[in-house]
Amino acid sequence: MTPPARPWLRLLPEWAALTLLLTTAAAVSAQQQWLWRLDLALYDAALSSARPLPPDDVVIVAIDETSLATLGRWPWAREVHAALLDRLTRDGARAVGLDLILSEPDLRSGNADTALAEALRRNGRAVLPVLMEHDRESAPVETRPLPGFAVSAASVGHIHLELDRDGIARSAFLREGHGTARHPHFALALLQVAGEAPAVLPGLRNPNAGPSSDWMRDHWVHFPFSGPPGTFRQVSYAEALGEKLPQGFFRDRIVLIGATAAGLGDVYPTPVSGQGIPMSGVEVSANLLNALREGRTLAPLPEAARAWLAPLPVLVVMVGYLGLSARRGLLLTAAALAVLVATVVGLLHWGRLWFPPASSALCMLAAYPLWSWRRLEAAQRHLDGELNRLRLEPGLLSPGPVPGFAADPLEQRMEAVRVATEQLRDLRRLLSDTLDGLPEAALVADAEGRVVLANPRAAQYLCAEDAGALVGKPLEQLLASLAPVETPSDADHWEAVHPTGRELLLSRAPLRAAGGGTVGSILSMVDISALKGAQRKRDELLGYVSHDLRSPQASILALVQAQGGGPADPATLTRIEAFAQRTLALAGNLVELSRAEAKDPRHFTEVDLAGVAHDAADEIWPQAQAKGIRVERDVDVEAPARGDPHLLRRALVNLLGNAVKYSPAGTSVCLALARDGDEWNLSVTDEGYGIAPEDLPQVFERHRRFRTPGQPPSEGSGLGLALVRTVAEKHGGRAAVTSTPGRGSRFELRLPVLRPPTHASPPE
Repeated sequence: MTPPARPWLRLLPEWAALTLLLTTAAAVSAQQQWLWRLDLALYDAALSSARPLPPDDVVIVAIDETSLATLGRWPWAREVHAALLDRLTRDGARAVGLDLILSEPDLRSGNADTALAEALRRNGRAVLPVLMEHDRESAPVETRPLPGFAVSAASVGHIHLELDRDGIARSAFLREGHGTARHPHFALALLQVAGEAPAVLPGLRNPNAGPSSDWMRDHWVHFPFSGPPGTFRQVSYAEALGEKLPQGFFRDRIVLIGATAAGLGDVYPTPVSGQGIPMSGVEVSANLLNALREGRTLAPLPEAARAWLAPLPVLVVMVGYLGLSARRGLLLTAAALAVLVATVVGLLHWGRLWFPPASSALCMLAAYPLWSWRRLEAAQRHLDGELNRLRLEPGLLSPGPVPGFAADPLEQRMEAVRVATEQLRDLRRLLSDTLDGLPEAALVADAEGRVVLANPRAAQYLCAEDAGALVGKPLEQLLASLAPVETPSDADHWEAVHPTGRELLLSRAPLRAAGGGTVGSILSMVDISALKGAQRKRDELLGYVSHDLRSPQASILALVQAQGGGPADPATLTRIEAFAQRTLALAGNLVELSRAEAKDPRHFTEVDLAGVAHDAADEIWPQAQAKGIRVERDVDVEAPARGDPHLLRRALVNLLGNAVKYSPAGTSVCLALARDGDEWNLSVTDEGYGIAPEDLPQVFERHRRFRTPGQPPSEGSGLGLALVRTVAEKHGGRAAVTSTPGRGSRFELRLPVLRPPTHASPPE
């Protein structure tokens, strides 16, 4: 049965859909300011944590109830304002902001406007307000001071404030005007006159602030308030005109003159207006002036920036949920909210930027319960799927009906899992009983190599009291009592000798989980003492056959050679000698081929291929000398390999013997040894008759002999090259040949380079 998809892969589409939903909601909500009330409340709370102190050199001359009681009903004669300006001029005020609308002449006295204009001119540092007025049926217009006042004043500035959706003043545009945003704000104009205006105006720019027929605004800034109404130092208008204040009181100070009495001036609700008490416009201007001087103005993030930044905290927690438990996910949500609040506050106080966090915070708070709900649903579906798969499993793994009754679906699933767990325990007992009944020793180890199951035969082989005594012990430690026959080249199959002399074959195989990972291993031990005894008897039989087959033929050859030159027919003797040599070679090749095929590679030892090559060359040297053929050697390298030195020498002797046999007299044979990547290349190159291309594929087959045109007739068994191929393959290598008829052949014996073992071997 095909295993189901992993649970986290099945959760991934739901996670992606929920993440997309929440991040999109956060982005749209932040851009459209759906939670503006909560954002504004957070903004006010964040600003209240660090309010700027009111400066000592900013004074408000208030037109308050005391002044009205002293100087009479409003409006006062403009000579009164002229007298105050002259007082400020004498004291040396740095800048004066006269927050009074002077757009109409004073008809009570013909000299009043002239006197005020002269006072403005004498002061030279006064700023007058510009007012925007409009109704529903006409475009907004500028209400400017009378021309005489405007010419005499140092500057003019607008006195407008921006009210948020809740009707509270928190921001202003630093430049406004009809057609173009040419008028600085009243507070900015005062700083310009005082020589303290910022070099670069802060605030959010309006890309459409160019020439137009509409009222244009630019450089939108939010600003903090130093405190509730009355925080800035105020002196009564009447007090400023009298003698109570010492001469020079206003020296080097920025003075703002405006109405604070109820019913006179413009008043605004502000974030610091306690108990519903609004703040006068002149004091709001003082707060903006202070913020501009100290560089504490704030700029709201543009809509596009809010839309991009708002989803980021939501995305962070959603990514964290993928790898966290429910408890840690809750802690992550709380930590992310704390980091978001700290970031917003830090950005507000040190970065001078305002990022509304309500959309991000609300979506993060919604993310945890929504994701927990979807994860719980996925967990229940996964449990249902696994239980259904168990029911479809054949035999003992099929869970039966769940006992009892539970109204809660989750409780039903938990009860079903309990039943399935009991049946898995039954399966483990079945597995243990099956191991006990095996005729061979078997042990099961976990991923850490500790025994979890064993049968009585394993306890017998490992000298333990019973199988239970083996459980929990390291497998490698238990195998230490068995002596390996030799260091095994294969860590999964090796032979060992029991202390009693019994010979064992050990095999280890991995145990893999349904997902493909390795969860442990199983080790089997088989008694091969009888098999090894039969193998030794076979070797003895091969030795006997070899001796009995070769000895008579060697005797015939010795007699023939002893009768050389005697009365016997030379031709007959020659034929006897040829037959004897052929029989001797056949017997030798048969024995060597059988020995090579039966050789167990696990019994190979480390050999030096250079020494084997020299031995083979020395053995073939007499045959080459008799034919006048030079044997050249190029084997002066260290070439360690793993193998049987006798078989390797026999294979090289066959190649060298063939090269001498099938080469004309007076030629040369080259024996070379070189490394080629991960292989040693033992090559024999001759200048003989060569082999036809169509015969090359059958060169290494048994009983195959080939003859090239022009080649003298020769005898052979056809087993020499078959032995070469068998030796090469037994050593994990290969044999190869290249040949050109009439020019010679090149035979190669390629063997793997000796490398350190890659698997841990059983301890000795």
